[in-house]
Amino acid sequence: MSATKLLNLQGIRGIAILAVLAFHFFPNYFPNGYLGVDQFFVLSGFLMCMLLRKTEKLPNFEMITNFYIRRFKRILPLYQLIILISLIALYLIFPDTTIEVNITSAKRAIIFITNQVKTLEDDYFEKLNMAIDIFTHTWSLSVEIQFYFIVPFLFLMPFRNLSLTILSILSLIYFYILPSDIAFFNVFARIWQFLIGMIAFIITQRISEKYELKSNELEKQQLILEQEKHFENKKYDCEFLMRALILSMVLIIFFPKIVLAVIARPLVTITTGIILIFSKGDDIFLSNKILTYIGDISYSLYLIHWPIFSYFKISKMPNNHILIFLLLSVILSILIYHNFEKWYTKQSNMVLFILTVSLFLLNLGILNYQNYQMLLSKDPDNNNNIKQLLGNGTFEDAKRLNHLWDVMDLKNLKFKCDGNTGGWCSYDGLNQNNKLRMMSFGNSWTVNHARIMYEECGPRVKEFLRGSLGGCEPLYKFPTKFLKCPEFLANIEEHLEEFKPDYAFHITSAINIGNNYTDDFRNDPIYQSILNQTRRFLKSIKRKLFILNSVPQVNLGAVERLSDDIRNNRSRDDIDKHMFVQYEEYLGASKRYKQLVKDCGSKCELIDYYDLFHPNGTKTFRYYDDNGFAYMSGGNHFTPYGLEFLRPFWRDFCSQKLV
Repeated sequence: MSATKLLNLQGIRGIAILAVLAFHFFPNYFPNGYLGVDQFFVLSGFLMCMLLRKTEKLPNFEMITNFYIRRFKRILPLYQLIILISLIALYLIFPDTTIEVNITSAKRAIIFITNQVKTLEDDYFEKLNMAIDIFTHTWSLSVEIQFYFIVPFLFLMPFRNLSLTILSILSLIYFYILPSDIAFFNVFARIWQFLIGMIAFIITQRISEKYELKSNELEKQQLILEQEKHFENKKYDCEFLMRALILSMVLIIFFPKIVLAVIARPLVTITTGIILIFSKGDDIFLSNKILTYIGDISYSLYLIHWPIFSYFKISKMPNNHILIFLLLSVILSILIYHNFEKWYTKQSNMVLFILTVSLFLLNLGILNYQNYQMLLSKDPDNNNNIKQLLGNGTFEDAKRLNHLWDVMDLKNLKFKCDGNTGGWCSYDGLNQNNKLRMMSFGNSWTVNHARIMYEECGPRVKEFLRGSLGGCEPLYKFPTKFLKCPEFLANIEEHLEEFKPDYAFHITSAINIGNNYTDDFRNDPIYQSILNQTRRFLKSIKRKLFILNSVPQVNLGAVERLSDDIRNNRSRDDIDKHMFVQYEEYLGASKRYKQLVKDCGSKCELIDYYDLFHPNGTKTFRYYDDNGFAYMSGGNHFTPYGLEFLRPFWRDFCSQKLV
């Protein structure tokens, strides 16, 4: 293939990576940028077919072996290096609360299975919004590697062109039959995009072969002159068509409003294939030096940008800092491209094999690092024995346990129940002599409170149903493009109608419900939204809906510094003030909840932790005891110690209210 033709491929690759960056860093402005990954799949199919076509005259085993060697030595060294850098950053830079989830994710990433979705929390767009998982973006590499294991055999199929076309159509149908959150990651539902790239290469080769001259030099020159004359007459029309295709593709990808995926995805995929076929290598736009250079660094940029963006999001940096992190991603990818990627692609197979295995073993070593393995292997059920866990109650014990609880923040949320599907489950072994039904719903706080509610309220009811989805607020359908909260909200209404609980609990940490607070509740769109939603819920609740009031969120790193701050005699009020973020949003959410309970009448009641966390008349929330043991983790969940602190409150509450 000509060098100019390859320049056009790099130009398309440049467009694709710019689209992905725009989607991740500026999702509200470029909601269709995820289509850049679809372009990568088409390009990958094109290049895979090119590699296989070059060696198709070799024996089948040798052809397949050659293909895998060339592909793996191109992808694996840089991939394993970025995982290694990300893991080191995870331990040294990222908050402790992100360690456990990323250890699990990294184990899947190094063997290319991050595209295996199990729950709603594994949904790609959910992960983008939360940005806790620094390996979220590796799902596309997992899909590609999994496709590698079948593509040589597709290439060897009889009636290749017809077979690939039929298989593309079947894969596309399969993509639309599957639920969208499963189809997005499924390799078989993505085959059609790779195959469009393969078909594009085959057509390109056919066009090239059609005009390949096998006669003498004079006949060649005569035929070339005739072809040039023919194409000169068509040149303007072809160039206009190509410009229109490129422009339409770019407009869809970077359009500031959502274009339906059922339209956008096949349109961009097929358009990319057509451009690959007919671009001649001299396109002013695609062969632009800047765009092709971006295409050159695109692999490094794709791998490095997401962990950097994740740190930006987790650290709750001001939005006006986002360009700094984007620039940092570009600079690091350039350095990695010139100092590592270009170097290793020139090395022998043996050097690359040793390099890749070494990086892989280093990653395994970090993932099984003894101290962290010990922390992560602890059974969170053992946290019930708090007195034994606290040791001597020293500052060192507090520092150790606060760190442990941060590392195990998400793992400590797990409290098993029956039929755990789609965020919903139930508990058995309750009071079968009682006819009362209880239901709790909300975000991760519902799971966080599950154990203590089961143990203190469970004996007073016959059935207990729990539903949760991280990042959602059931009473307020925040206008986001990515979270599945509206779908979950509908599930809550369905479960309420079917279960008809006597008592329902809204156990939710406030995320967006405190935004843009105003005292004019009648003209407050957020308040009116939660009021209307509450009234819909109340239709299916027999006795009462309990609503947990808002509390402030914990600032990043505050828990990790807590015991040292107390030991160094830092003012408690000063610690309290610097421990929280979004304090104004907390006040807005709290005032809206209090008004909500007034407006919805006797069927609603507020659960308020305010007095618990204001001991001895303190003016600020205090999430720790005198020795520095934290009630709240850095991930804004109650620690096992914090839940034990809440236990007397819930014991009294359940005994008085669930009658």
